Amino acid sequence: MNEEKKTMHFISHTHWDREWYMPFEAHRYKLVEFFDRLLDTLDRDPAFKSFHLDGQAIVIEDYLEVRPQMREKIEKYIAEGRLVAGPWYILQDEYLIDGESNVRNMLIGKQVSAKYGKVSDIGYFPDAFGNIGQAPQILRGFGIDCVAFGRGVSPRKGDRLDTGEENYGKAVSEVLWRSPDGSEVIGAAYLNWYNNASEIPAENTAERLDAVRQNCERVATTPHLLCMNGCDHQPAQIDIGQILERENKTYPHELIHSNFRDYFDAIKPYKDRFGIFIGELDGEYSNGWSTLANTASARVYLKQWNAVCENILERQAEPMSVAAQLYTGKPVDRDYFRFIWKNLLQNHPHDSICGCSVDDVHTEMVTRFKKVHAAAGQLLRSNTESVLAALHTADLQGEKTIIRSLFHE
Repeated sequence: MNEEKKTMHFISHTHWDREWYMPFEAHRYKLVEFFDRLLDTLDRDPAFKSFHLDGQAIVIEDYLEVRPQMREKIEKYIAEGRLVAGPWYILQDEYLIDGESNVRNMLIGKQVSAKYGKVSDIGYFPDAFGNIGQAPQILRGFGIDCVAFGRGVSPRKGDRLDTGEENYGKAVSEVLWRSPDGSEVIGAAYLNWYNNASEIPAENTAERLDAVRQNCERVATTPHLLCMNGCDHQPAQIDIGQILERENKTYPHELIHSNFRDYFDAIKPYKDRFGIFIGELDGEYSNGWSTLANTASARVYLKQWNAVCENILERQAEPMSVAAQLYTGKPVDRDYFRFIWKNLLQNHPHDSICGCSVDDVHTEMVTRFKKVHAAAGQLLRSNTESVLAALHTADLQGEKTIIRSLFHE
């Protein structure tokens, strides 16, 4: 395979942790700077073909709260395919939130992204601290057949999930990833991480391109190489399109300012070469550090608050709203539930719920949890009162009637 002519797919992106080593508003200031510069580049440089918005829709909301006048421009570039939005709302930790939260994240992410135009059909887990076994199943449930992800791929053979297929447990950058139910997606694993092609220099470019290509070839199974041009909170490399156009005239391999859909379409014919993985990608077969497993015990109070909020939404407020509709005709306030869920999801990014950020981040998280609990509690109280008012206890023909509410103070 190394003798084949290669096509190097450069995908411009930034991995945007909404809050981490600074609180949210400090990061938002940098996000506004980032978007301003990116949109200016798209305005004036046709060689800058595409930018991937980290698989999450919330970055657009956060930017437009400050620059609402830029919405039309964002919609224009999403329509042209030069900005790629969604499909998630935030980039969650898959393990520390429950299954319903994982699904709501996609539901709301697709709804928010759709407000601005086309929604990405590529799954994305760039920096999750391990990946759940049901991830392919969830993605296929939303009609998504490809995913790019970091962490969790290392050699397997002879384990309890071994299918006996030749490529089972083959640790390469192109994989078939299956859930236990058989749902399968094509995966691109960041074995060289998502910054393997960041900051391509304008001088001595061929030397850097050679290094990127050789690192990709070491773990690739196809002549199409995934070159990720970006990193955490990194501004877009605004001259990358021009550099690639110039180098294409002399470089012996093809250089493309690409996007994930074109990349995945290009590698699909080579599926028989891919590694095969089933179930969790959680570090069981690697050194453990790469999946950051110990975040489950960091700042346990955050996990406790999250469980309380998930419980009141999923097991109390939403079921009671359905009961109110059935017994009284009171419509379910879907807008309000969506608003509450969005607030809860804002506490689910991997640097938030994992408890690995600065204190100011986690102080703000507790405030969000309290707001979610208060709002969900008020919805629950209102719908409970509606149901109780509609019950005709005289029809029960008993001397005493006891009605137990689902609501607990």
